[in-house]
Amino acid sequence: HGGQVGILDATNTTRARRRLVHAFFREQLRLPSTRLLFLEITCTDETIITRTVVEVKLKGRDYEGTEAAKAIEDFRERIAQYDRQYEPISLDNEEDEAMTFIRLIDVGRTVMINRLVDPLPTSLLRFLMKLKTFAPPIYITRHGETYDTILGKLGGNATLTQDGLEYARRVREFCDRELDQRGEAHMTVWTSTLRRCTSTCEVFQNNERYKVKQWKIMGDINFGEFEGMTYEQIKRNNPEVWQAMTEDECFYTWPAGDSPHTLLYRLEPVLLEAEAITSPLLIVAPRSVCRCMYSYFKDVPLEQCVKMIIPDNVVFELRMGIGQTTVIRHTL
Repeated sequence: HGGQVGILDATNTTRARRRLVHAFFREQLRLPSTRLLFLEITCTDETIITRTVVEVKLKGRDYEGTEAAKAIEDFRERIAQYDRQYEPISLDNEEDEAMTFIRLIDVGRTVMINRLVDPLPTSLLRFLMKLKTFAPPIYITRHGETYDTILGKLGGNATLTQDGLEYARRVREFCDRELDQRGEAHMTVWTSTLRRCTSTCEVFQNNERYKVKQWKIMGDINFGEFEGMTYEQIKRNNPEVWQAMTEDECFYTWPAGDSPHTLLYRLEPVLLEAEAITSPLLIVAPRSVCRCMYSYFKDVPLEQCVKMIIPDNVVFELRMGIGQTTVIRHTL
């Protein structure tokens, strides 16, 4: 509500516990039932359980310095303890049926929802439905050099320079090597509809190994009245705009344009779709979009995102693991 969300992280495996939580928020905080969402995720797949224990739990403080075999045995005993008292949330129970909840079993193999009314729980459901236990790598790079980027102009729809075209060729060769080394048959390529982005991705067209998709919403931040100008020109000719922008880089809205915050909101469908991708993904985009995509998967706050340096001729490889994302920088 108003952008404020509270998360109560606890097992709440019994109806008595859930009843206590429900009563507190309803009676003490006057929270409507539709604003109180119970999210229950259960897993019976032994492969997923073992991988989670090994990749996450063994690296936690609880098992620091403990032999792997003993740690796994101990954690499985914890699971068994919870299982003995577990009362699953169910539509067959009258008390449960009165609550708003989402229940996922085995990473979305079975999904149960009840009384989802507000937009936020619905968005959360879409996000959860796209989660997976294995995440292919995501590669992020800025488009090739353009005549506008040489001059430092903001926005625009310029064509690539010869160096920009050469960089596009090197990106294609890099992706060919990555597919070969990983033993992958295909790579998905997402890009903006801006000329500088589509021109960079022309090297992937008409090749069965690559599936190219253009997203209009992956366009650059809209600089409005200052499109085509340089930062130096703005600082010199419009000092009041420069001051306002530098004082609030996250939320400053360019006259007749938008802000980094609105850009991030605009990219939400792309980010959610990227969560569900099952093949290696290459993103070719303007610098502002690259910042947002990188920051989302690395969990970088917006305040740091707007200051992030995305250099030319560099591909960032993001490897998503359970609880962490590793970044490998490839200079081409």
